Amino acid sequence: LVGSEMCIRDRSYPDPGELVFFQNGAHRVPDFLEWRDNARAFRGVGGAWERQMDLTGEESPERLRVVEVTEGFLPLLGAVPHLGRLFVRDEFQGEPTVVLLDHGLWQRRWGGDPDIIGRPISLSGNQVVVAGVMAPGFRPPQSATGERVDAWVPLDVARPELQSRNLRMLSVIGRLQVTREAAQAEIDAITAALAQEFPEHYTRRDGTLRSVPLVPLKEAGMDDVTPVLFTLLGAVGFMLLIACANVANLFLARGTSRGRELALRKAIGAGRGRIVSQLLTESGFLALAGGALGVALAYIGVWAFIQYNTGPLPRLQDLAVDIRILIFALVTSVGTGILCGVLPALQATRRDVSQSLKEGTANATTGVERRR
Repeated sequence: LVGSEMCIRDRSYPDPGELVFFQNGAHRVPDFLEWRDNARAFRGVGGAWERQMDLTGEESPERLRVVEVTEGFLPLLGAVPHLGRLFVRDEFQGEPTVVLLDHGLWQRRWGGDPDIIGRPISLSGNQVVVAGVMAPGFRPPQSATGERVDAWVPLDVARPELQSRNLRMLSVIGRLQVTREAAQAEIDAITAALAQEFPEHYTRRDGTLRSVPLVPLKEAGMDDVTPVLFTLLGAVGFMLLIACANVANLFLARGTSRGRELALRKAIGAGRGRIVSQLLTESGFLALAGGALGVALAYIGVWAFIQYNTGPLPRLQDLAVDIRILIFALVTSVGTGILCGVLPALQATRRDVSQSLKEGTANATTGVERRR
């Protein structure tokens, strides 16, 4: 049962509690500029636009997942390069001229060649120069960039063709310097001001404001699966209770069948504490062995789930068995051992020695207490 537990691992961003995600789908570039330039509740705001581009000019062409990012996006997440450097300010003007490669793509396509820095490559017919390779442990938020990123290019948000309020393209994240409630109030105020000028874009048919909710980045994209995960957790809890009841019943039956043995121990001087500790040791050892097996099954099960799952589960690669699960397994195993062992132990020590010896003989009839 412990093997069915897993957690969604937090990503290693600096001060992750400060990061928020702007919900309600993709956002307009003019809205992003309003938030970036006028909202004082944020240390920084960044946007990302996920696209498909063709890598050509190499041994074989390949369709890549490329994310165009605004100037502040990667620094918000604490991104550091493995090789080379990140983008500089001048590179966010005009068409992209440089590219950052994901560590996995660099290993797969160029065999980890350290001379990749400064090499030109072609993305959908545009020549760009490799400025850097991202660190192997850097994983961007799936809610903002999609499931996988092969490469990064800078995005110039001042381009005229991006200023239309009918064009929704950016996923936006921000780093708070106030409470999330205060930041939400400021975003709502900016939206209300824009609604005065562009009501068709910022109000619904009934006249209410189209708000942009701010949610913690670690919770973004989890709304659809959170009820399922809590349902699964509840189901596992009930299964654990059923298993505890069944094991406790087996221990009670075993304790009853050992009545004569325990009575003999008491008759030759074993104290109540000694007998209770013996039975608790037996049940605790069995519970810890089950917990260890459950942890082993958890590692195997999570690996298999990640490898073979085909459902649209967000942040699938973040599923893990970590120290919290190991602590949960230890506490649950010890608690189960005590729960399943204490009742049979107390029952065994409360019984009358002479009566137990009589019931244990071959010709004795079943006593009332034993039947009960």
